[in-house]
Order: sequence, then structure tokens, then C-alpha cells
Amino acid sequence: MAKVNQLQLEDFFTHHLPYEYDMLRGAAALLAQLPLPSKTEKAEITIQRNSLIESCGIHARNLIEFFKNKDSCDFEPRYFTEQGYKLKKSFVRSTLVDKINYQISHLTRNRTRVAEEKLTGGDIIELVRVIGAEMDRMLRSLRRAWGAKNEITIGTVIVGSFLLGASSEVSSGR
Repeated sequence: MAKVNQLQLEDFFTHHLPYEYDMLRGAAALLAQLPLPSKTEKAEITIQRNSLIESCGIHARNLIEFFKNKDSCDFEPRYFTEQGYKLKKSFVRSTLVDKINYQISHLTRNRTRVAEEKLTGGDIIELVRVIGAEMDRMLRSLRRAWGAKNEITIGTVIVGSFLLGASSEVSSGR
């Protein structure tokens, strides 16, 4: 575990964690509103779609690294939860994480041009669902002091035709 101070913990919990979760969910909701891809679509729609897919991937990866206590994240759920809370490192399919890593921000020989090997709408819905479930599991285990500072709520939101647990309202001010 990284050594972080109380102010950094509060900043992460009240600002950065809700921001990451809201951005994942907000980008997924906006992506679902775009028309299905077509060979004749305008470049602007393709750019919007790809930007939203990349946004979902980056925010999903940040949250996955938090929930799995990866070295790339200075924070992890046990900083905020009751003693006895166990990390559930298998909450997301490893092949889904591989897709994010190969497609989004790593320029490696594993990056693909094959559409079937890239993140799909179904993958994004799965990411939102499994990260939402893991967020809910953590929130139910918060220590009292962190529960009083919690700004993340779980409810219902529609992404495409799928109902998913919702985060707090997306805010441009975060």
C-alpha cells in the first residue's frame, strides 16, 4: 500500500473516486445515445464514438486498478472500509481488462485493427455493471467516518436499453 496522508485520502474519496465513476457512467450513457456505426457515417460521429469508448476504457481501468489494489493506483478500498473487507480481484474478466489495455492507451504490438477484438457496446455495459457492483459492495462496507463523506449513490440509470446501477449525478464541476 502506498503511504498517503489524511488530506489525500479525503480528496480521493470525495473528489477523484466519484469523478472516475461518474465519468465512466456518463460516457457510457452518451455512447449509447449515438447511432449505430455505419460505413457512411460522418467523421464527427466516429470521433465522438471513439472518444467516448476511450473515456469509458480509461475510467474503467482506473477504477479496476483501485479495486484490485494495483501498484499504479496509490489508493485502494481497504483505506475506507471496515476491517475484514476483502478485495475481490476477479470481479472483472481478465480478457476485458486485456481489451482495454491493448486498445486504449498502450501502443504495443498487441493493439488490433480487428473490430471484433476491440471494446464493444456489450463490453462497456459489462464494465459499467461489474464496476458498479464492486462500488456498491465497497460502499456497503465503509467505515462510519467515510460513509458520512460518501458522495456516490447507487440507483438506476438506463444505458442503451439496459438498466444499470447509477452513480451520483455527472457533474462538469468535478
